[in-house]
Amino acid sequence: MKRFMGLMVSLAILTGLLAGCAKPSTENPSANESTPSASETSFPNTYVDSLGHEVVLEQQPKRVVSVFHAMYPDYLYVFGVSPVGVASADTLLNQWAAYRDYTSNQSIVDVGSPTAPNLEKILELEPDLILAAPLHEDIYAELSKIAPTVVLDYNQINSDWKYGVAEFSKLLGKEAEADAAIAKVETTVSDSAKKLQDFRSKGETLIFISINDKTIWPYSVSQLQVVYDEKSGLGLTAPEAYPVVTNRSDPISLETLAECNPDHIFLMTDYGDETAKQRLEELNKNSVWTSISAIQKGNIYQTDRSIFAFNSPIATQYGVDFVVNSLQKE
Repeated sequence: MKRFMGLMVSLAILTGLLAGCAKPSTENPSANESTPSASETSFPNTYVDSLGHEVVLEQQPKRVVSVFHAMYPDYLYVFGVSPVGVASADTLLNQWAAYRDYTSNQSIVDVGSPTAPNLEKILELEPDLILAAPLHEDIYAELSKIAPTVVLDYNQINSDWKYGVAEFSKLLGKEAEADAAIAKVETTVSDSAKKLQDFRSKGETLIFISINDKTIWPYSVSQLQVVYDEKSGLGLTAPEAYPVVTNRSDPISLETLAECNPDHIFLMTDYGDETAKQRLEELNKNSVWTSISAIQKGNIYQTDRSIFAFNSPIATQYGVDFVVNSLQKE
């Protein structure tokens, strides 16, 4: 009996050693790992998600899959965790400039669209945590069979990135790092606002838009508080009529854009967006478009939509730097 027990213990130790060597780390080398402190969450950790599910995480998540696209990975990167799979990764996250430092050495596996994630591919990735949104409620049970699944409040995170930092810090057991993560973003914004003091004194206006086949989509003042707010943002100025004609869902006409007549236009497109390129070529032949002050002065700056992706921390810092660098070239 003693020999049998001794053999079982030896096998257990050997299995543990082999498991530790079998799978290479998937974490991004550019993401900073921090040493856990006594004030951080201990594991097992029970997290109550936005739908009231009590999700038990036995250990700090290492292999995370997000079935909702780039907003969730942004917060993961903040806390030094690189996802192994993300919805729409090939067309968004892996291509977006804001995350290039994180994805250049490790291309994230695309697990399908947010509305139709590929469950087989997710299973193959062997995640220890799956991040979902309320739209995935119908497949929650299936996802939960693969790994512990947390449904996060997308709308609240989207409207308040500080709330997002707090929730992800709880989920990942990194609460001790939350304040520093928030302070880093706030410092970037405040330092950038100081750099644009001379630009603000000129009183020039700017807007952010994206374009497709025949449509101009504006990003409203309320969506980009980090750009327009005087206290918490860069304190830049939108055309007087712009807040009135824009909201989160309605496109605007070329004529309306011309009436706003911004001095600077930030044009957001996505990687390989041939439709947007063709549309811009057409616009450059249009007298209404070329009558706009920004176009006449050559003050149009093209970037992908990651510039302020969901107003999340890393994208916000990237976007602020992009705006400052663009405007200081003037």
